[in-house]
Amino acid sequence: MKTFYGKIPVKGLPRFSRLNLTAEDRRFNITDPSGNTLIVGEPLGDSTTVMDRYTEDTKNASKFEKAYKWAFRYAYSKEDFLGASNLLESAFSKQSDPLSNELYFKAKVLQIDVLVALGRTENAIEIAQELESFVLSSNEETILQNEIQRFSELKEELFL
Repeated sequence: MKTFYGKIPVKGLPRFSRLNLTAEDRRFNITDPSGNTLIVGEPLGDSTTVMDRYTEDTKNASKFEKAYKWAFRYAYSKEDFLGASNLLESAFSKQSDPLSNELYFKAKVLQIDVLVALGRTENAIEIAQELESFVLSSNEETILQNEIQRFSELKEELFL
């Protein structure tokens, strides 16, 4: 679809979610005009082993990082954009410790994506304009390639 249309429709109908890597599988969702959702995925193996690794990864994570991971899961696995939005807003408002540039950028791109999906374009534009002036090092740009690409797609969608 990206080759034919130049982008993948993430809002409106039909809607395709991003390719998401969960603890259990790699998947994306397709939602048709009637609101039916089809989940297309590939299992990654024994889910107990993957969940143990996921638990180890989040054991030392900050509260904000855990909130980001849950919001990501709400948005892309469960298509609960309102839940993801509320979780991100709460995490940003309660955040007192400084965040790494990588985590901040990833969370803001997710927040913009969720706001666009909810139809809150004014809020999404506000955050996108704030994020445009955000400076990343070349190493951070390498690590955040997917998020930078998604941010570019969202800016096109928002006509920025």
